[in-house]
Amino acid sequence: MKNNEIITLSGENGENIDFSLEAEIEYDNETYFIMKPINKDLELEEDEALIFRVDNINGLDYFEM
Repeated sequence: MKNNEIITLSGENGENIDFSLEAEIEYDNETYFIMKPINKDLELEEDEALIFRVDNINGLDYFEM
């Protein structure tokens, strides 16, 4: 994936949340994405981001914080 690519994840209540991919990191045979929410509803400061571990299961990507 490319930096600043938009990724849409489904929230706990089924709502869609758009994120901007800031970085992709490979560590210990795992893939991690550092992402910032585009929607300002998540109460993060401007300089904060979220880290997700990416698991690929049967060709689908699953994101876990």
